[in-house]
Amino acid sequence: MIDLKKLAKEYANKPQEQRNQQSPRSFHLTKELHELQLPKYAKMRFPKQGDIREIEFLITPEEGLWKNGNFLFNFKYPTEYNIMPPYVRCLTKTYHPIIEYENISMSIQRRSRFEHDGGWTPLSGTIDIIQSLFFNFMEPCGEDALNVQVGILMLKDYDQFKKNVEASFRGEIVDGVQYEKQPINYDFPENVKTE
Repeated sequence: MIDLKKLAKEYANKPQEQRNQQSPRSFHLTKELHELQLPKYAKMRFPKQGDIREIEFLITPEEGLWKNGNFLFNFKYPTEYNIMPPYVRCLTKTYHPIIEYENISMSIQRRSRFEHDGGWTPLSGTIDIIQSLFFNFMEPCGEDALNVQVGILMLKDYDQFKKNVEASFRGEIVDGVQYEKQPINYDFPENVKTE
């Protein structure tokens, strides 16, 4: 089980000298994790014990075409975090317009060029990416697709697109890609309330 309060306490109990030597990335992440309130559709774990620079999140959509599927995402936080967003990969083969292989394309991952463009700013955080992932499972966008073939099909023949998503959930081969039957069982701890 992940205890976010314990992580914050461990940081607080470090000698002042060690806390002063902490990188800005570690400082922002420690603070963010202490305050993070995960929604019920998301779970979190650390793949490398004691290393907060890499976190895995399990997203389980509650509605839409991907309802009740389990999708594993890996977040790696660059040295420049929170100026730069974390690098996010989807570790679950997913038939989706914004996901191609492990790569994901969302506006929140791009640095903001002007106010309200949906891009990453230093005020953005991990929860913004989790919410964006969830939203993209609820309301996928075919116009800005990374997986162009899937995006075009979604826009031109939604019924076939929907059938392909359903086939991918059954673990079938779709467009030459073998998918794993959903829901995939990932070993994740239950979320711990941080209050």
